[in-house]
Amino acid sequence: MKDLLNTCALIALASAVAVPAAAQDGAASSNDGTIVVTAERRATDVQDIPIAVTVLDAESLQETGTATLEGLQQVAPSLSINNNLRSTFVNIRGVGTSNSNPTGSSGVAIYLDGVLLKQDFFITQSFFDIGSVEVLRGPQGTLTGQNSTGGAIYLRSPAPEFGEFSGSLELTAGNYDAYRAVAALNLGLSDNVAIRIAGMHDERDSFTTNLGPSPSTPGNVNMDSARINIALRSNDDELNVNLRGEYFDSYNDNIAVKNRFDPVSSDPYEISEDAISFQDQHGYRLSLEANYNFSNDMTLRVIGSLQDGSTRETGDGDRSDTASPIPAGLPPTGANRALYPGRSGINFNENRTYLGEVNLISPSDSDLTWVIGAFYMHDTLDTILNTDFYNTSYISGQSLFDLSTVSESKSVFGQFGWFVTDNVELIGGLRHSWNDQELTTAAIAGFTTPPFTGVNNTSSTAWTGKVGINYFASDDVMLYITGSKGFAAGGNNPVAGQPGFAPEVNYVVELGAKTTLWDRRLRLNSAVFYSDHQNLQAQATTGFPPLPKVENTGAARTYGVEVEAMLNVGGFSGNVGVTWLDSQYSESSCIDNSIPVDFSDPSCAGRTQLVQVGFPRPYAPDWTVNAGLQYEFLLSDEMSLTPRVQLSHKSSQTTQPFPTLIYSTLPARTVIDARLTWAINDAISIDAFVNNLTDETYIAAQLQTTTSADGGYVYGAPRTYGVRFIGEF
Repeated sequence: MKDLLNTCALIALASAVAVPAAAQDGAASSNDGTIVVTAERRATDVQDIPIAVTVLDAESLQETGTATLEGLQQVAPSLSINNNLRSTFVNIRGVGTSNSNPTGSSGVAIYLDGVLLKQDFFITQSFFDIGSVEVLRGPQGTLTGQNSTGGAIYLRSPAPEFGEFSGSLELTAGNYDAYRAVAALNLGLSDNVAIRIAGMHDERDSFTTNLGPSPSTPGNVNMDSARINIALRSNDDELNVNLRGEYFDSYNDNIAVKNRFDPVSSDPYEISEDAISFQDQHGYRLSLEANYNFSNDMTLRVIGSLQDGSTRETGDGDRSDTASPIPAGLPPTGANRALYPGRSGINFNENRTYLGEVNLISPSDSDLTWVIGAFYMHDTLDTILNTDFYNTSYISGQSLFDLSTVSESKSVFGQFGWFVTDNVELIGGLRHSWNDQELTTAAIAGFTTPPFTGVNNTSSTAWTGKVGINYFASDDVMLYITGSKGFAAGGNNPVAGQPGFAPEVNYVVELGAKTTLWDRRLRLNSAVFYSDHQNLQAQATTGFPPLPKVENTGAARTYGVEVEAMLNVGGFSGNVGVTWLDSQYSESSCIDNSIPVDFSDPSCAGRTQLVQVGFPRPYAPDWTVNAGLQYEFLLSDEMSLTPRVQLSHKSSQTTQPFPTLIYSTLPARTVIDARLTWAINDAISIDAFVNNLTDETYIAAQLQTTTSADGGYVYGAPRTYGVRFIGEF
């Protein structure tokens, strides 16, 4: 750790020119206070686009202490992010991901520097040295990657600066032996070549104590990531090329899961496990982006990417140290598995994704603007699950489950905006998508008798898009109404003999207002919307031990209201975001129940149970509130002291189609953070912070029973505190 900190310090001190963090990313903000977004493939004032969106620049991320992707839900309305073992469930307005099936696709698209991150296994490792974040709410059915039903999150790293040398260093230390270091170096080698290098190390002890005999401490953190961006441009600035590379490596003792019925301790931050557990993830991403500006200001944009990642993990099968494995000599039958649940399993995932996109973008200074393009993705995911019924720590498996998934997505799209008068703009967009998936499944032992091998194929096509009208009542007031359709592709289930699942579709009508008031000191944006979400892809299980799969439920409908305000007056600044949702199933359906509670109904056959009309939709809390207040006290011309308090509230929500208090409810929570920033000058500042000031104990995620490990509660972080140094040179 000391060697890494010394290296980071040398990188930062080697640079010579101070660059404000927010100014390093052209997608964040401009000198007149305008907030710029790039999600529509061109730089646009956030107040001029008919999308409910939250934009955070590097300065905002620093002020709020947002250092992880999961932390975005503390500062962005309608956003819910839950860590579910190796997967990360991201939902916006209750739409996104609610199942861990490796053959599915997320309803919320995550981008890094214009490149879609397909697998939710590998979306948290890139959150460092971030220049801006754009959180788009509602279906993005025209321009977004493989399409999305819930929204999109665009992450952008700071662009290299030509002709200057600069750097930054961020060091954080806190309780639970938490240490984080982020360093960046900008090498402006000439007017045509610039390089930005950034690296991050993050480590922390677990919040949870393992009382069992295992030497593992689930819940700890140990991750390294590095990124390089090489920027090239022609002398006339008409051709710009970026070559980007990123590497990440994380090794920890896996996630800390509290047994719901822990017989040893009722303390949420104490577990009792006897198995050795770990999670090992590493991978890399490469991308090339080229932008060519024609003489008529039309732009050709081409981007290609290769992503490669792997995960190897194992955990305690019964989440306790009280259950015994099957004695030697007894067969691993279902009866013996139930009688002796002390098992362990190991998972392997290998993923490789190829992506390509081409856009032709019209000039921005015309009454008619447009973007046309094409997208291609080829994704391969190989998964091996091996279960050991004779040992609590994995030694050798008796049940081997092997699957290989090849997914291909192609689409063409176009979007336009046309000012029919000085105040009225018509917008429209269409996208046609083709999606194919081939799943090769091999249940070699323990899952079926006799062993099974098979190949399943699914295909789906869809038209999606958006139509709307923007009315610019003045330079500071814009009203809009839009209708949009989002689409998430169907797929195959990895369980032998189980049918696949159909695509889901989300239709949304939204009426919004964007206002800039009080000489640009106040931004007040609001939206009301209605969503008709059909064929929801929900988590289900089948067999024993229960195997996870995905089934389609009936439709759900949502009414919602969002209000977001940002105020800056002198040294005072504040923000508040409030979302109210009424989201529930509007059609009944029968699916395999993934939790051990009876929802049987005469209308459902076999093991299927009834998802009733009126059941709440997963990950759709009635209320989410984000608020922050700060005041900058000037101590001198350069020095200031800024206290800040921020609050995040989520009302109760469910994680499964079947609502139960014990197995699928995330109770309401309110988390308050406080920090005090001492800015010594424009380049150096020191923070003291306390997160979860009131030490709120809350369940952050609910895990269901799977083949290799039982489910349970994942508790959110208790009170943490520390100091952070930020230096820019």
